[in-house]
Amino acid sequence: MPEGALGFRAAGKLEVADVKDTIMPPISEVLAADGKLRTMFVLYDDFEVGFDPRLIWADLMADFDIVGRHRDNVERSAIVTNIDWLRRWMKLGGWIAPGEAKLFDLEEVDEAKAWVAG
Repeated sequence: MPEGALGFRAAGKLEVADVKDTIMPPISEVLAADGKLRTMFVLYDDFEVGFDPRLIWADLMADFDIVGRHRDNVERSAIVTNIDWLRRWMKLGGWIAPGEAKLFDLEEVDEAKAWVAG
């Protein structure tokens, strides 16, 4: 990832530990330093969220922390995926995300990196 940007890749089923132990610590570090948050999430074709209530809760708490307390710190978020339902979700609800959010195809990883570093 370019300097100043965080990147995450996900395949298979997302678990609570993934959010708490992998995704949130580097994000929290940037926000604690009152830094500007630029993220890229690459979600491969076999990525799935599932409907584990603990995962939904962990995600909601993470979203509340980022959006509720650090909205002005979020600059750019790139979502890189070919998963149809995720692409539709981003097109419908992406406007809710703080900062700029942009959708890329899996074949556009280099373009997404350049954009998020912008």
